[in-house]
Amino acid sequence: MTATGVSIRDALKEGAARLARSEVPDAQADAGWLLEHVVKFPRMLLPINREPMTVRQYARYTRLLEKRAARVPLQYLIGEVKFAGARIRVKPGVLIPRPETELLVKRCAAFIENLPRQPKQINALDLCSGSGAIGIALKMKFPRLEVLCSDVSGEACEETVANGRLNGVRMACVQCDMMEPFVITDRFKSHFDVIVCNPPYIPSAQIPSLQPEVLKEPIIALDGGPDGLDFYRRIAIDAPLLMKPHGALFLELGAGQADAVRGMMEPIFESVYIESDWNGIPRVIGAINPRGKHNHNVWI
Repeated sequence: MTATGVSIRDALKEGAARLARSEVPDAQADAGWLLEHVVKFPRMLLPINREPMTVRQYARYTRLLEKRAARVPLQYLIGEVKFAGARIRVKPGVLIPRPETELLVKRCAAFIENLPRQPKQINALDLCSGSGAIGIALKMKFPRLEVLCSDVSGEACEETVANGRLNGVRMACVQCDMMEPFVITDRFKSHFDVIVCNPPYIPSAQIPSLQPEVLKEPIIALDGGPDGLDFYRRIAIDAPLLMKPHGALFLELGAGQADAVRGMMEPIFESVYIESDWNGIPRVIGAINPRGKHNHNVWI
């Protein structure tokens, strides 16, 4: 293939400068991620690589830089993210999994590991599943776990199934609005050991002020209604109908929402638990179905 006169290390400098002029956050890092994606060379060694780029590589890198300068999310350009041990393919139309959501997976996994007299099959429901990242990560940790996902977006359901195949696990996803088809079906009453959800939780009025990258993601996966709490209210009412007596509900929280969501959960559930992320923001709330009795520490 024809080589250009531009070395990999010089292309990195050019790319970082291009993104910086467009005021892209973390311009140096993003230029490195894009260049690594194109040349398949370890990102940490790019600054010392004097090899020339091919014409095709340089053209592709330039196109990606232009898209990133237009504030297309880095993850959409690379096409996948690593999440809790899984490879998750992402594309426009599907919410990008965030690192802080891994805490939700961690807390669910700890609960599942400590279920007393674990049955042969454990049932989990992943609401608002998006790319399927949460359900897939849990299924990979617990092969006996039977995970059912749901999302209002047909495109998201397709990605859930595809990402399951990518990670060697079989996933099922129902396109629906939250739990509506489940609560009217006898089959799913008192069925789930775990219900987990990263719901839309950004107040509607705050949506226009989000970063340009975030606004490239599906708004339906971000908008939580006037106060950001619409989905928590629905979950608090419907989830107990689907949970086993020993079942647990785990939800991701937005900044500043912990007290309000705890206030919804405590009259309905028992043993409500909140855990903060590495930035000290209360990020995960867990609650136990009140119909069960527990003689172990469910939050180990």
